[in-house]
Amino acid sequence: MKNFLIKNLYKFLIVISLILLPILSYLLYIYIDNKSQYINPNKVLENIELASFDEKTSIEHITNLENILASNFNKNLCYPYGTFLATRFLSSQGHIQESIDMLNIYIQQSKNSILKNVALFRKSGLLLEQKKYEEAIFQLNNPNKYFENLFNDRKADILICQGKIKEGLFLLNKILEKLDKNDPLIKIISLKIDALKSL
Repeated sequence: MKNFLIKNLYKFLIVISLILLPILSYLLYIYIDNKSQYINPNKVLENIELASFDEKTSIEHITNLENILASNFNKNLCYPYGTFLATRFLSSQGHIQESIDMLNIYIQQSKNSILKNVALFRKSGLLLEQKKYEEAIFQLNNPNKYFENLFNDRKADILICQGKIKEGLFLLNKILEKLDKNDPLIKIISLKIDALKSL
């Protein structure tokens, strides 16, 4: 009787193992896959990218993903690109201040002059949307040399929005003088100048 019970118990354990093993393996896979987003910046960036194209994405979800990059991978290039994707999504959903707050964190941490200038340019555009003109101009005061014309063009836009047409025209003409003849920005600046002169 004892041998019979042991034998059947052994068979029972084998059957249970065969049932539980694939289930446990699957659960382990899911756990590792979910955990990987916290240890792999590329995975986090991928999740931000996917979330940014889904209108149903909550602010909390995309902010949490961005916080993972900011807290753990702020020296990785995935961080600025994740920031730009996340802030673009937030601003498109009308969450302008949340976008500005997120850009501020990146600007404070960034040591990359070019990417920091991209963030400042974006921030100035968001502040312009909020009609915070002086603050928007302040973001554009110390551009990297590669961004000087672009920043001045944005400054001119802000001045014009304030009704300061003469100041805006002066700045646009100043940009035009500095531009190379083949620079595609010439056409845009020229059109702006012509439009303003007709006012």
